[in-house]
Amino acid sequence: MKTTYTMAICALAFVNLSYASTPPSEVGPSDSPVVSTAHYHDLHGNSLEAFEPIWQTLADFMGTTTPDEITVTYGGGPQSMFNPDFDRILVQIPGSERLVAHETAHLFICHMTQFASLEEQHRFIDEGLASVLGNKISGSLEHYRKDSHNIAVDQLELGQLTLDQLQKWKTYRAEQGPWKAYNVASNFVLYVLDTYGRDKLIELLGDLAESRDLGVSSEAVLGATLDVVFADWLETLKTTPKFALPDEPAVLEASPAHGSVDVSTDLEEISVTFNTFMFFDICAQTECGDSGICHEHARWESHQRLVIPVVGGLRPNHRYQIGLGSADGCLFKSSSGVEMPVTEWEFVTGP
Repeated sequence: MKTTYTMAICALAFVNLSYASTPPSEVGPSDSPVVSTAHYHDLHGNSLEAFEPIWQTLADFMGTTTPDEITVTYGGGPQSMFNPDFDRILVQIPGSERLVAHETAHLFICHMTQFASLEEQHRFIDEGLASVLGNKISGSLEHYRKDSHNIAVDQLELGQLTLDQLQKWKTYRAEQGPWKAYNVASNFVLYVLDTYGRDKLIELLGDLAESRDLGVSSEAVLGATLDVVFADWLETLKTTPKFALPDEPAVLEASPAHGSVDVSTDLEEISVTFNTFMFFDICAQTECGDSGICHEHARWESHQRLVIPVVGGLRPNHRYQIGLGSADGCLFKSSSGVEMPVTEWEFVTGP
């Protein structure tokens, strides 16, 4: 079966539902860990051993060793991608554990379902599970669980959460936005994991390879039609209160700290950490030029940490003034869409 390069935006956030106090064994590995060596390589064939724990965790969870070799490339665009024809992933942020895990999960799911996961009506399961696993591996699942629950509840109340809508994934993602779509899909997958367990989910994916129909596989494996499983999930959303998250995003920590003096000119990067998960927009304003830092080089290292690399060293005895947000309307936003007021960040270097 011929497939195309499949786009996968990974702007995600995530969580702990009352119904989703999942036992570690249910979202964790299978009982038979798979031994792995050198599964990631770059385009030149060099092994990328730092990513090996990601492959191991996914192989243990999925209970399979396919794909056993993955090529990793990097790109500066807004999207990360996976290509199951060649077991290749393109990662938006070099070194991002979450993105590598997310895109690798897509490859595992694709092979397990024999490409059925790429069919339009199954994409929400594919994206939901990849997002859950990516956030679990990067240590952000607790927040993601809460955020995805709140977003799913909001979508339900707005009348934007039906099985028919999710099974028209491309349209749903375009109309609701990637962030909402991914969170909703993830929350459904978390419900399936919490209700039926990891083994049943894996069995469901394996059966999908044969049936090519999630409804058929749901009835065969879960003992309930997909309509019933979906309706039960919606009922849980109705009866589980939303989680309290920070009302307004704010800077939790800046490095160098705001107002600091005699800062070393040898820093390799500066960074700011927010108090909650954030959208991946970059609204920082810097002077650029030969100052050593420029907002054009800024990147998200995690859902909460924004990094600006230092290029060529910082100027000595120089006052740096960085705007986090700007008056022209570019504002940082939390994952739930709350805007952060423009915040000034400044420090002075030493001689």
